[in-house]
Amino acid sequence: MDETLLDFTAAENNGVQAVLRAYGVEPDAEKDRLLQSDQRQFVESLRAGEITRDHILESRFPLFFKELGVEGDGLAAERLYRKQLDESAVLIDGGRWKYWNGCPATMKCTSSPTAYPRPSTAV
Repeated sequence: MDETLLDFTAAENNGVQAVLRAYGVEPDAEKDRLLQSDQRQFVESLRAGEITRDHILESRFPLFFKELGVEGDGLAAERLYRKQLDESAVLIDGGRWKYWNGCPATMKCTSSPTAYPRPSTAV
């Protein structure tokens, strides 16, 4: 459902902004680029089998805070971030209808979209 019905990227950004603000840091594009760079490096290492997912979750915010010079508990920040993701959902405008009108070219559909009931549009 991510990026078809839910905008996971926006939810991630909201979560990171909430974490930064909780630690007294104002989010900005430079901080966003730094975290994205860290994330890319973590994912590359994960794909290469060099680290585990747990390592990412235990290291992401401690490293980010160190790079920013922020005093704070990176593990607590990770928990706050996960909580923000769990409690938020950013819908893609028109996503429901994009889904019901068929699968995007990037997805392999295993069943017809008509196999699922359409939501009622009646008021």
